[in-house]
Order: sequence, then C-alpha cells, then structure tokens
Amino acid sequence: RDEAAEVEAVDDGEATEDALVEDAPREDAGPRCTDLSAAWTFNGGATGWTHDPVDAPVTGEWDPWEIGEPTAGSTGCHGSATTNQCWATGLAGAYPACQRGGLVSPTLDLAPCASASFTVDVVFWHWHDFDRATGSADGGLVEVTGDGGGTWTALAPTGGWDGPIAMNASSCEGAIYVDGRDGYLGASGAWVQETIRIPIEHLTTEFAFRFVFGSDAAGSADGWVIDDVAVRVR
Repeated sequence: RDEAAEVEAVDDGEATEDALVEDAPREDAGPRCTDLSAAWTFNGGATGWTHDPVDAPVTGEWDPWEIGEPTAGSTGCHGSATTNQCWATGLAGAYPACQRGGLVSPTLDLAPCASASFTVDVVFWHWHDFDRATGSADGGLVEVTGDGGGTWTALAPTGGWDGPIAMNASSCEGAIYVDGRDGYLGASGAWVQETIRIPIEHLTTEFAFRFVFGSDAAGSADGWVIDDVAVRVR
C-alpha cells in the first residue's frame, strides 16, 4: 500500500493500534484512599454508631453511653449547631459506679490506604472529668480493630495518654476492662481536640475504633463527652 492509501484508510475510520489502546474502556480500580474520609457531628443522630458493655458480667447495667446534649459537666456539645448532639457517659449528671462501656464507630473499608504513601488519623473533640481518689482513678481510652471487632488494640493520641487507669476492682462485680491500662484521666478543663495516627496493619476492609470508659465505686464525676469525630486520610 502506498502512503495515500494508508491515509485514506485512517480517514475512513480504520482504527490504528494506538487508537484502540487509547479508546479501550478502563477498569474501575475502586475508591481511592483520599476519597475515604468520614466525619460525624451526631447532630442528626447516632448515624451508625453503637454502644455496649465491654467484658462485663451478665448482670447489671454496665454501659452508660447516651446521645443528646449534656445539661451537666460540659453543659453542651462541641460546636454551635442549632440542634447540637454528642455522646456522653451521662447527659444529666455524674456517671454510675462500676461502668465498662464502649462507644463503637461504624466499620469502614480503609484497605485502599494500606500503603506508606498515605496517612490516616482518627480526630475527635472531647471533654472529660473522671473521678480520682486515693488508690483509684476512673478513665477512658481509644482502641482500634482491623478485623471487625475480633481483636482491639489501644492507640495513644499524638500527645500521649495522661497515665494509668487504676481501679478499686474489689468494689465492683467482676474485672473492669480499662483497669491497669494507660488512658485519659482527671479533668480536661475544656474541649480538647485529639489526633490518633492509625498504623498500616490496621487499615483493612473491617476497620473500626471505639471509646472505652471505666469507673469503680470509689467516687464519681461528670464523665466523658465525645463530639465531632472524623477519619482523615491524605
């Protein structure tokens, strides 16, 4: 074929090899890590969050978490929305004795982020006032799971924990989950934003995190309030 014939063939719609490659449909590679950020203000309700006792005896009410607007302690949630809700270990006053409740996020698929190229943080605002007495310190901590809740691992915030939670376990029925673990203690004095960096090994198809609270019977205080939680990826 001469050059004129080749030009005519292309002009008549005969596809070249390069054109076939360029026009071929591309497979959908699924969501990108940077598309997987999530945020919860709770102003519209629980939005997939749950709460349950953590390693508690079968008798008793061991889970104090509830959603609404506190009228004691922090006297409100973080932010200034007209309908402002948050999670608290008691909306109307001090938390009960011998508590061991976990506030659990929805399960997220963060497998596309399991690379050193990405950074994933759990970021949240909280206010807390935990009782501290001689030989006793109520408190709370944050844990993550990569297997849908089969196993949980405590992760410290970027500024570190306040210290070890210490329970007067003999005053309650059964062991208290957070006893002897590092966590948040005492009073924050204000709303504080925290950041927890998530290691690659936890970035799976079944990622979740939870806020775990514990109290003994030595004393009580206004407790823990959680608001404006987010998973940030970059």
